Amino acid sequence: MPALESFLDELGLSSYERAAYRVLFTLHRAQASRIAEKSKVPQAKIYGVLKSLEEKGLVGQELSKTKTYALKDPHSSFSSIINRKQAGLRRLEDELGRILETYGGQSSEKKNESLEIMHGREKVLGTIDGQFISTKSFYYATAGFRTNSAGLREEVRKMIDRGVAVCFIGNIDSKNLWLAEKWAGIGVEIKHSAEVDKRVRFSVLDKRFATLTLKDEEYTTIVTNSLPIVLTIFDMFQYYWAKAVPLKDRKAQLPEVSIA
Repeated sequence: MPALESFLDELGLSSYERAAYRVLFTLHRAQASRIAEKSKVPQAKIYGVLKSLEEKGLVGQELSKTKTYALKDPHSSFSSIINRKQAGLRRLEDELGRILETYGGQSSEKKNESLEIMHGREKVLGTIDGQFISTKSFYYATAGFRTNSAGLREEVRKMIDRGVAVCFIGNIDSKNLWLAEKWAGIGVEIKHSAEVDKRVRFSVLDKRFATLTLKDEEYTTIVTNSLPIVLTIFDMFQYYWAKAVPLKDRKAQLPEVSIA
C-alpha cells in the first residue's frame, strides 16, 4: 500500500507506527501479538507503538477477555489529525503576522477588520449565506438540526461540490436524527456532542469570517472578520469536534424510531 505508506509518513508516523497501522488497516482488529507478528514490530515495542497510535486517535481498544486493538474510522481519525495540523499552521501564520508587523507596521488586512452586532435569525443566516460563495476551504458550525431548509442545503451542497469541507456539530437525538442524516446525505460531516451549549451557536468560514450567536429573543449575533476572534472560534470548534461522536456511532446509540 504505497499510497497509505506515503500518507502515514506525511502525517509524521514512525516506521513502527506505520507498520502496525498497515496491519490494522487490513485486519481491522487484532491482538497485540498478532500485530507484532505481521508488522515485524519487535514484541517488546508493540505496546508502546499501539499506545502512541491510540494517543493519535487512530486506534482504540475493545473490551474482551484478551486485549484487542481496533482500527478507528480512517475518515474521522485522519480528518482530526489534519485539522489539528491545519490549526497549528494557522497559529503559525498568525504568529508570523504579528512578527512581520514589528518590522513592517500594521497590515492592511488588520486595518480592514470589522465587528458587527446583528439581531434576527433571518438577517444572520442571510449574512452567512452571502459568505458561502467566497469560502474556499471549510465551513464549520454548530447546528440544532431543527430547521429543514432545502434552500440552505442547496447552497451548502454547492460549496461541497467545489471542494469546501463542511462539518456540523450538534446534539443529535431520536427526534432530529433524520434531519442530521439528510445533511450528511449531501456530504456534510456530522458529529454529536451534548457539551455544546444549546443557547449558543457559532460558525467559522475559512480563517476570515465567524459568527457567535446568543439564542435569546433577538437572536443576538456577533459577526466579524477579526482574525484573533475568528481563530478563537476556530479553535473552539476544533476542541468540541475532537471530543464529539461521529454520526454513525451516535445512530447506533439511539433507539430506532419510525418517521411518519
